[in-house]
Amino acid sequence: MSAANIQGGDVNVQVSFLQEMKKVLADLQPQDRLDGVEAFVRLRQKNKQEAAAKKLVAGTELLVSGGVVWSLATLITLVSMVLALLAIERNTRGRQESP
Repeated sequence: MSAANIQGGDVNVQVSFLQEMKKVLADLQPQDRLDGVEAFVRLRQKNKQEAAAKKLVAGTELLVSGGVVWSLATLITLVSMVLALLAIERNTRGRQESP
């Protein structure tokens, strides 16, 4: 039942889930297998939630670093434009005052 309830899981995911569960159950005594299945499912869900959380954090970090790069490029562009305008003003003012 647990393998059938895997969200977004195709047959290959379900088969790998069952193979992992089989390995876990092979190491347990028959009386401990029900608890082993429950623990395995909880551990699997916990790992899935942790992976989703890490993916969210990585996405957020990527978004923040992209924003920092964009801001830095914009700042460099603005400073360059100001310096270019100051240089143009200096050059044109010298020509107007010389005659």
